[in-house]
Amino acid sequence: VGKSFFSAARGFSVGSGQPFFGLDTTQAFCFYVGLEGAAELEARFCAAFKGLGVERSQADFVFASGDLDLGDESQLLALADMYKAESNASPHGIIIIDTFSQATPGLEENSATDMAQVVRALTWLATETGTFVLACHHTNKAQATMRGSSALRGNVDTVVTLEKHETSESVTVATDKQRDGAPIKQFSVAIEDVQLRTADGEIGYKGYLKRVETTPKLPKLSPSERGLYQFLMDMPPSDWQRQDRPGQRIGAGTWFVAESDLMAAAIDQGVTGSRGGFTGLISKLVQKNLIRKIDKKIWPVDQSQWGSSDEF
Repeated sequence: VGKSFFSAARGFSVGSGQPFFGLDTTQAFCFYVGLEGAAELEARFCAAFKGLGVERSQADFVFASGDLDLGDESQLLALADMYKAESNASPHGIIIIDTFSQATPGLEENSATDMAQVVRALTWLATETGTFVLACHHTNKAQATMRGSSALRGNVDTVVTLEKHETSESVTVATDKQRDGAPIKQFSVAIEDVQLRTADGEIGYKGYLKRVETTPKLPKLSPSERGLYQFLMDMPPSDWQRQDRPGQRIGAGTWFVAESDLMAAAIDQGVTGSRGGFTGLISKLVQKNLIRKIDKKIWPVDQSQWGSSDEF
C-alpha cells in the first residue's frame, strides 16, 4: 500500500533537505530507479514536489527508468557507474529501486539462495557508491511480512512496512526491523490530491503522501485506568520489544512490553500503588479492548499511536 508514494517522498525529502514526515534530513543526492509505470511515477513526482512546496530544481533528485536485473553483474556495475556520473561521485546519497520484483527477473523470491544473492548485490551497490539503498517490495498474501524467503528479511538492515488503517483512508508506517539504532515512532500518512497542469494546458489531479493524525477515540476510563494506559503509551523506545516470529496468540511485528517491567515502572512512578492495583487496572484495560495481555506480554491494540517520542 503506497510503496512508491512513500519511497518518492523519502527521495524528495533527502534530495531537498526537507523534513521527512516530521523527521529531520540532511540534503544528499537521490537516484530513483523506476522500473514500472514510468509515466505515472513522473506525474507523482510533480505532485509530491508541489505538495511539499519545493521546486524540483532545488532538489538533488534524478529519475531513471528502464530495465534492471540485480542478478546480472554487468547491469549492477552499470547502475553503480550511472549513479556516480549523475551524482558527480557524491559519497553520500540514496538509491531507490522501485520495485524489488521488477529488479529480480528470473530469480525465485522463495529461494533462500537467490534472495541471499540479491542482498549481497544490494550491499555491494551501497558500499561501492557510499549510499543507502532502498528497495520497494510487496508483502505476502496475509500482509503480515515481506513476500518471499525469510533470508531476504534476515539479511537486510531495515524493514519499514505500510499497512492500510482499519478505520480510515490512512496508512500506518512502522518499523518491522532495525538492525542498528532505535526504530522510528509509528505514524500515519494519507494521499492528498494537488492540482497539476499538463504540457498541453489541461488541468488534472495527482496525489502525494501527507502525514495525518489518527487519534483513536478512547472508551470511558477512570482516572487510574487512563493514567496507566497513558503511562504505557509514553514508555520510551528502549522499554519495548518486537515479536520477531508469529506466535500462537501474538502476531509477528507486534511491539510489546514485559508485564513485570511495566508493573515495576508503574509502581515506581506512582501510577499505581501496588501489585494488586496494577493487575486490576490491566484487567480493566483488557476488558475495554485497549490492550492485550498474553504470556506476560502487554501491548496496545492500536499501535499507530505512541507517546510523544519521535524516536519510536
